[in-house]
Amino acid sequence: MGKVKYIEEIRKFFRESPVVDIESLKKFIPTKDKKYVYTVINSLLKKKEINKITKGYYSIHEDPSLIVYCFKPAYLGLQNALSFHNLWEQETNPVVVTARTLRKGIRDVFGRNVLIRKIDRNYMFGFELCQDGEFYLPYSDIEKTFIDLIYFKQPIDEEALEKIKEKINKEKLNDYLERYPHKFKERVLRLIEIKTKNSPAANLECSEMQTLQNREILTAIKIQRILRSASISDTEKLIKPTETPISMSKEIESLVESLSPIERKILPHLNEKSIEALKKKSELDETSVMRALQFLSNKKIVALSVSKEKIIDLGDNGVLYLKNGLPERRLLHALSEKKEIELGSKEVKLSENEMKAAIGALKKKALIELKNGKIILTANMQEISKKTLEEQFLESLPVKYNELAPEQLYALKSLESRKDIIRIEEKQITSFNLTELGKEIISADLSHAANLIEALTPEMLREEAWRGKRFRKYDISSPVPLISGGKRHFVNQGIEYAKRIWQDMGFEEMSSTLCQTGFWNFDALFTAQDHPVREIQDTFYIKDIKGKLPDKKIVESVKNAHEKGVEKSKGWGGKWNEEEAKRVILRTHTTCLSARTLTSLRNLKNKQGKFFSVGKCFRNETVDWSHGFEFNQTDGIVVDKNANFRHLLGYLKEFFSKMGFDNVKFLPSYFPYTEPSVEIYGYMKEKKLWIEIGGAGIFRPEVVIPLLGEYVPVLAWGPGFDRTLMDYYQIKDLRQFYNNNLEMLRKIKFWIK
Repeated sequence: MGKVKYIEEIRKFFRESPVVDIESLKKFIPTKDKKYVYTVINSLLKKKEINKITKGYYSIHEDPSLIVYCFKPAYLGLQNALSFHNLWEQETNPVVVTARTLRKGIRDVFGRNVLIRKIDRNYMFGFELCQDGEFYLPYSDIEKTFIDLIYFKQPIDEEALEKIKEKINKEKLNDYLERYPHKFKERVLRLIEIKTKNSPAANLECSEMQTLQNREILTAIKIQRILRSASISDTEKLIKPTETPISMSKEIESLVESLSPIERKILPHLNEKSIEALKKKSELDETSVMRALQFLSNKKIVALSVSKEKIIDLGDNGVLYLKNGLPERRLLHALSEKKEIELGSKEVKLSENEMKAAIGALKKKALIELKNGKIILTANMQEISKKTLEEQFLESLPVKYNELAPEQLYALKSLESRKDIIRIEEKQITSFNLTELGKEIISADLSHAANLIEALTPEMLREEAWRGKRFRKYDISSPVPLISGGKRHFVNQGIEYAKRIWQDMGFEEMSSTLCQTGFWNFDALFTAQDHPVREIQDTFYIKDIKGKLPDKKIVESVKNAHEKGVEKSKGWGGKWNEEEAKRVILRTHTTCLSARTLTSLRNLKNKQGKFFSVGKCFRNETVDWSHGFEFNQTDGIVVDKNANFRHLLGYLKEFFSKMGFDNVKFLPSYFPYTEPSVEIYGYMKEKKLWIEIGGAGIFRPEVVIPLLGEYVPVLAWGPGFDRTLMDYYQIKDLRQFYNNNLEMLRKIKFWIK
């Protein structure tokens, strides 16, 4: 065995193991040259095929939580475990609790901070492997997490404590506590029975944990601890307090010292009473002003109130008509020159829908009449030149709904039924008022807060420039924006899950291009060349392109099946047109992949196999809540001489049960290229009704024999996949799959079955 083979063995080992250590690799490779392992590792590191987690441990992944496998025995605990058990809403960095003797504190792993905590080996229990994304990681259970929080003197806010109380198993908790000293056990039980407010010291610990991602703040907290432990004289040497007015209360002084720069910028202008005035006076953008107001509201310096109002504005067509004139105005101009125009005439450059809307609007105003297939003008010049209420209304936009005059309301109702001329938007209006505390702070002297340091930098520490300075207090209780991590689109999550199901059942994936010839999409599946489904109203054709047909034997076999039939079939009769089969289309189903796959088995002695596909298809449909011009379909075939109808039902029942439909039933049906055929129905528990989720059957001999060369039973199915996605994600409109609503994409749940 050569060295190259060792490299491939190591690569395989890495693919199968989330974390690999040097010693395991030495045992894994049967070679006396132990240094060779390091050579291979260095080579893979240079090629960036693997990543170093810590000394002697490597992985092909970049998940910092994997470091837990480097310090066995160890588990992920404290706030990290609380977050995993959905008891802590804030984003957390990995926290590793280990009994190993090693350097504690923060480590940088793949660009993220990981906190290492040391625990007595006697307390190394109460954790288990849990699936977290694509890995199984050791997490402490709720009971052990609660004990560890108290053991490491971590604070527990009231909200988290209430959630823990609801989920904790007190019997298990008591069992765990038997291993701890009696006084500690009493403290834990006392806390789980009553609400306990955090002490100032605990709050400091909370601050430390919540600011792990900000090293500057963490360093500032450490300095504060040093100062508290120093003597009074030492402290005076380190920090010289800024003088503050005697009249300022401690509460106000504390608030002033916690004000951020943007809060201090808008504070003197809060009497302006409007957001626009604040923007102008403070020279901040709207986002910064709104953020500052929210911060001040959290400190109860201002009271925010939010109201909603409707704004009427121009839609896309409204912008166009404001520039070029409404359709009825353009029709009036044409009639003012000729007095009458033939219906359907192209003299007026209006679309069919615009012409209908123009005629309806002018007839309603008695400005025209229809006679003998002609549009006849009945209005005088004064009526023609006068602007309509609708035109005047468009010119007045945007306008608030509650400020509309009666004639504007009339125009609004007239235009509302017409496509995208006007748009009604609901805007959120934020207003604010100073509280009594706010009035007191505005009148106070804030000059002493101007020199407060915002952040502790490495340069300040290196040069000891922090001496004699004061730092702004950080408000760690204020709400912060939610962080939305990157993830697959929810449609792709469902598709990947379906693929895994078929692969777990032993199926091989089929794939091909989105563009197919009519031969594979229709002819190979015994769809007549004059079938309505092949019309341009149902199918997207690619203009001026002709595709290539497969081997002449296959083409001739398909042609004979259409013209004369196979076995006892009579075929469709008539002449089969080869040019029609060459036309290129966007595939209307993924069953064309099944046809191609059957052809690939034609020259094999053992014609059998199980194949699947999940892919996008296209049809010329009118887009609405339940239809789209593109959709996803899952297709599959089983080729086997012993396959029968019961096997077909078994495969489908297994697949759909794993997709979430526990209750499935089959009803006889008809499909052009399968016989017998069934429709598949799944029971929706929430709505208490049966819905159609797909169709299936056994391919007809007219499909199998021309492609495979002989008849072998072929089980086949091709249900649409989007209905399953809609049911799982509780989506009521198919268009939501592709509208790229970022808020929805961030909030929508992960596909977990």
